[in-house]
This record gives sequence, C-alpha cells and structure tokens, in this order.
Amino acid sequence: MSDQIAALIERLKQATQPERELDLVIAKTVNWAKIAPNVVDISAGRPQLPQFTNYLDDALKLARAIDPGHVGAVAWDVGQFVAAIENQQASTGANPAICLCIAALTAKRRLDGDL
Repeated sequence: MSDQIAALIERLKQATQPERELDLVIAKTVNWAKIAPNVVDISAGRPQLPQFTNYLDDALKLARAIDPGHVGAVAWDVGQFVAAIENQQASTGANPAICLCIAALTAKRRLDGDL
C-alpha cells in the first residue's frame, strides 16, 4: 500500500490541474467508501465521487477522514500553494485542493508507519 500511496503522491505533485482520474485513484487508494461512509453522497443509487483535486472542501473531507484529530493548514499566494498536517513538511501543488490531498496522503503514510 505504501508504494501505491507514494506513487499517487508523485502523480499529484506533477498534476497541473484537477483531474477526475486522480480523484478516482485517491478514492480507491484510501478505500473512500469505507473510511468515510457518512460523507458519501448517494444519488441515483450510486456514490458520488468527491472532487478531491478540485474543491478544497472535498480535500478537507479527505484529510479529516484519514486523520480526524489532525491540525493542518492551507495557504496560498500568487502562484504558490502549500498545505501541511501536524508537523510534517509542507506539501506544494497546482492548487490548494491538490496540496491538501498530498498532505493528507502523506499523513496516511505516517499513520500507517511508512514514514
């Protein structure tokens, strides 16, 4: 699992914009429906895939599902976006949501004992 998460983090770092394919890979990698059943929106009889890489609110749901007791921050300035959870190194990415996804997945690696 650690290798999958590390590879996903690298893909997110290379992303230049939100991608639904990345959202799907994130959901599968963290088993989204299992870790966050209370935030899965059911419409038309199937779960709605959050837009983790597009919406900061969805990325925050991911971070809270992975590490509910975390303390984190997201910041941005002209052309720069950073996010961090707990005392880990700040993550950078193409937008605030992608940064927070990277930070959340890095926190998952830490919680799983892979860092």
